[in-house]
Amino acid sequence: MPLFSCGINYRTAPIDIRERLAFNHSQIQSTLREVCRLPAVNEAVLISTCNRTEIYMVGPEPKSIVTWFHQQASSSGINIEPHIYLHQENGAVKHLLRVSSGLDSMVLGEPQILGQIKQAYQTACDAGAVKQQLRHLFPAIFAASKVIRNETKIGANPISMAYAVVQTAKRIFSHLQHCCVLFIGAGELMELMVTHLRAQGVRQIMVANRDYDKAVQLAGQPEFAFRISEVPLCLAQADLVITGTSSQLPIIGKGMIERTLKSGKRRPILMIDLAVPRDIEPEVSELPDVYLYNIDDLQAILNANLKNRHTAGQQAEELVELQTAHYMKQLQVSNVGEIIAEFRNIAEQHRDQTLQKALAELRQGRAAERVIAEMAHQLTNKILHSPTMRLRQLAYNQQTDAVLFAKKWLSETEINEEVFCEEWKS
Repeated sequence: MPLFSCGINYRTAPIDIRERLAFNHSQIQSTLREVCRLPAVNEAVLISTCNRTEIYMVGPEPKSIVTWFHQQASSSGINIEPHIYLHQENGAVKHLLRVSSGLDSMVLGEPQILGQIKQAYQTACDAGAVKQQLRHLFPAIFAASKVIRNETKIGANPISMAYAVVQTAKRIFSHLQHCCVLFIGAGELMELMVTHLRAQGVRQIMVANRDYDKAVQLAGQPEFAFRISEVPLCLAQADLVITGTSSQLPIIGKGMIERTLKSGKRRPILMIDLAVPRDIEPEVSELPDVYLYNIDDLQAILNANLKNRHTAGQQAEELVELQTAHYMKQLQVSNVGEIIAEFRNIAEQHRDQTLQKALAELRQGRAAERVIAEMAHQLTNKILHSPTMRLRQLAYNQQTDAVLFAKKWLSETEINEEVFCEEWKS
């Protein structure tokens, strides 16, 4: 059954488009069940991160999943046609491998995406959306991604989103270690940011989160941990605000910041919104002394510092090609297994019928040598009848290439089984 991947990412769609097609973790299982009820969708995995929303599906054709994406977009009042992409078969495998290896990430080689894809795959399994083909594909992709990361330097000393945040902050503040930083959210990305900023000498760190215990854990001390409802109070003290929640609605609006500016002394506030959908209303950037950056704005900083990793990226791309070709060969061998099983089943039916007839004749006292000879002759004719008629049909239809291939293939009576099995398993 054909494999397709369909979606949008940071290369094809700006953040105001991506955030309308983003799904948080609690929505993904129900969304997958909805997708799997669509015509021609047999299996599906949904990947939704800050930088992409993609569906990998197995089915006879992709029309229904493309239509579904358009419907999701149109309900939000957007035209997705210029932004959506579709890959199939070999192209879909290659794309998934590039994504999981970090080659298609905003931060080249970033390791978080592999964990996100593993989580997406597990969620799809839990939702009953994964069957034989995707159950074979995704573990193979995880193994191939590990090979690519181990054999190249694509993941060595990654230029991270945290690096881009620090570089942006240094443009505004001359002494970053004197800044008070407010983190809104306590997920994996926020943990990385806190670690990075502490390494830069930042000591005043506040954390606001829906789960207060996680806020305490990340902040390190209860007095620096707050609930989301306390964000307005925290803003009055913050020089740098970094957000990264999974909220479907903005947490910080223009009015909230206006009140903050009026209540305290005038000073610059740098706000970095890493969430998709966005946590901070874009209109906040209209206020004086407020510098608002979203995840797309940081891309230019990252691009400027990726030159020294170009070689590693090229090596990884070459490995992607090799690993994709290897997987497709394995898939072809796996797929032909069904044909082989059917062929063997037919042969075994012929064997059983011929054997029963021979045993009956032996019980009637016929000479064993004659019965065995007839059985062998009949069995040979039955097994070879269909392939023989197919060859005659090919010749009658003047399909010369197919006939010549069959002749060559049939004449090669021996195969190095050990070499073949070793290549297939590797």
